Amino acid sequence: LNTLVAAVWGGISTTLLKYFSDGYVDVLMIINGVLGGLVSITANCHAVSSDQAFLIGIIGGVIVFYGDKLLEWKKIDDAISVIPVHLFAGIWGTIALALLGDPTKIGTGLSRLDQLEVQLLGIATIGIYSFVIAYVVFKLINRFYPLRVDANAELIGLNVAEHRVSTEVFDLLAAMHHQQQKSDFSSTVPVEPFTEVGQIAQQYNRVIDKVNQEIKQRDQAFSAYKESEFRKGAILQAAMDCIVTINERGEIIEFNPAAEQCFGMSKRSVLGQNFFVLFITEQSRSAAMSNLSHGFVSGDGLVLKRHNIAELTRSDGEEFPAEVVITQTTDTTQPRVEYTLHIRDITQQIKLQNRLKQLAYNDPLTGLYNRTYFMSHLKQLIQYHQQTPGSVVLMFLDLDQFKKINDNLGHKAGDELLCEVANRLGKVTRELDLVGRWGGDEFVIVLSGDITLENAESKAMDILGVMRAPVTLAQQNLVVPTSIGIAISENGQIQAEQLLQHADIAMYKAKQAGRNTYRVFLEEMSEKSLQHFQLEHALPDAIKGDQLFLEYQPKVSCETSEVVGFEALLRWQHPEHGLIMPGDFIPVIDESNMIIDVGEWVIENVIKQLSAWRDAGATLLPIAINISGHHLHSNTLTAYVEKLMTQYGISGELLE
Repeated sequence: LNTLVAAVWGGISTTLLKYFSDGYVDVLMIINGVLGGLVSITANCHAVSSDQAFLIGIIGGVIVFYGDKLLEWKKIDDAISVIPVHLFAGIWGTIALALLGDPTKIGTGLSRLDQLEVQLLGIATIGIYSFVIAYVVFKLINRFYPLRVDANAELIGLNVAEHRVSTEVFDLLAAMHHQQQKSDFSSTVPVEPFTEVGQIAQQYNRVIDKVNQEIKQRDQAFSAYKESEFRKGAILQAAMDCIVTINERGEIIEFNPAAEQCFGMSKRSVLGQNFFVLFITEQSRSAAMSNLSHGFVSGDGLVLKRHNIAELTRSDGEEFPAEVVITQTTDTTQPRVEYTLHIRDITQQIKLQNRLKQLAYNDPLTGLYNRTYFMSHLKQLIQYHQQTPGSVVLMFLDLDQFKKINDNLGHKAGDELLCEVANRLGKVTRELDLVGRWGGDEFVIVLSGDITLENAESKAMDILGVMRAPVTLAQQNLVVPTSIGIAISENGQIQAEQLLQHADIAMYKAKQAGRNTYRVFLEEMSEKSLQHFQLEHALPDAIKGDQLFLEYQPKVSCETSEVVGFEALLRWQHPEHGLIMPGDFIPVIDESNMIIDVGEWVIENVIKQLSAWRDAGATLLPIAINISGHHLHSNTLTAYVEKLMTQYGISGELLE
């Protein structure tokens, strides 16, 4: 019975306090009051009377209510009021045992004062144990092993999927920007199906359709408002938008339930008060009052019959963006003017627009600028330095052997590495430098202004220095080497696309030089790169068109001076360029995806030649064949060789 009495009166006390304080009943506060009463009576329900349980429950509810207010004032985050319900009310219940409990029922043999000392000692002891000792332990642990990452790392960690920006994002942003500028939400934004952006656009269109429907309903409602005061009251009560009516001095006349919920104040508490003083931000208040004095017909600020965007504030001081439409009503019976403000909170719409901008301009995993924004800004810098003396230096970075990390440690480890690289690049570059993720394991950096080639090389050395530091992935310390290509555009002479191509070529030269280094673009690199490109694309025709052939170099014994075997050497007779030197085309084959095709071609032709020599009655000697490492590790090599040996009847002893 005592438990029930305390719980009921705990809920009643918080309900009354909430109602008289804020003007409405809060279900959550009722529940917390009941819980506060239960917590307060827990320690003493067996030792008090029903009257005392009534008092304990009421005081417990009061403590919960004002404890919640205290946390709100101190800006302590407690979304479900655990502290006032279980801590504050629990302390009160513990003290109440000594103050109100029957000593004979308590059974400790202590006087009331002694019992109070014991209860307070228990509270202090538990408080010290729970808070002070735990705080010290956590501080010690955190000193040697951080319990949380920094805020920037937490933010980066939220983005766990790579994102390739497609053009529909910009169409969507342009349409939304047009709607915002013109305050015209009658048209929908373009939708690209089967993409994340398309889903956002589709959801945004649903929101806009709902907005248009509600605007249409609102306009119809206000037509009815002009016809009937009765219908006006019904609309005010049912409307989803905030509807506030003010007089020519800005004093509130009407304040519908939606406005009460939005601004956090009851109609009774705001009637007669100035709307602009209560709900317009301080920096915009004087301008809004000026608009009111001119009847909302001036060109700037709040204007009649227009979708105005304004920054409003709630009763707790929270600011939020709102769409405000103002209509004017003239009372024909009295010389007065009233204005009706139709207010819609557009916080979610603004968040959606900001999210779309982030998708359009930032890489979702690393937070760096994405390819689209990077190229746009690079072009602007080059155009700027066409008019203003200075240089634009582009660095193209590629993580060597990144694929191995992805394949062996998993994509999560790969994502962690990319985020760590982005963090390190941010530390070694200036705030005015442009850092972006080009895609995959490729990053780009732009330095601009009075930058010399020596400055660029020094910066490349700094970057290589920080990149050589080990990184822990999947509980393993790894060093990820980086190759950097550097290209420079002096006074905007080289355009963005060509500058990027130059940096890319220089980066591959750095890889060919042994990786984990940098190279500056030189013109002859472009010529070699073009030759490499042409040979790579001519390679399939060379295989099919019998342009490749083999020469067999004898292997002579130093002891007997006899020929003991041959080595098969690949040659390329191009129909236009003639005999291409092995040093020119062998690296092309090694780097192409046709290395296995060429290797199989060589093996088959060697075995065919051995078969032909055997059929001609010649003595067969072993032939050595050069096999690439990639082909050697493939799953098809052994089966392919065995098949050909069986087909032509050649022994494996004849192949080296």
